[in-house]
Amino acid sequence: MNNSNHNRTRIFFWYWLPLFVYAGFIFFLSSLPIRADLDVPDLDKVMHLGEYLVFGVLLSRAIEKSFPQDTLAKYYLWIILLSFLYGISDEVHQLFVKSREFSFWDAFADTIGAAIGAKIYGFKIG
Repeated sequence: MNNSNHNRTRIFFWYWLPLFVYAGFIFFLSSLPIRADLDVPDLDKVMHLGEYLVFGVLLSRAIEKSFPQDTLAKYYLWIILLSFLYGISDEVHQLFVKSREFSFWDAFADTIGAAIGAKIYGFKIG
């Protein structure tokens, strides 16, 4: 295995795989029915912000290591776009889960959470 292939493999396992595992964890959480006893106003938006903040950090570090020559503005653009698309796909997935529904506002909270995570991580690279 040459050095280039070794580096790509290392980047995948150390940076992309944790992101994919975490995305799977989000998918798993979205597969669970909503608990009726958690009737706190806007708690779900806070939960979306928190889980996608972590997603934004993981996505930021994967993109930074994979494309080190790109600018910080490009990182943020890709992170926002990919987080929004994953958030939308998560909401579509919830259409098929009992007691769940599609919410654009949840996808918006996902994107904001990921942007905050990217900004927190950006202090390291910016």
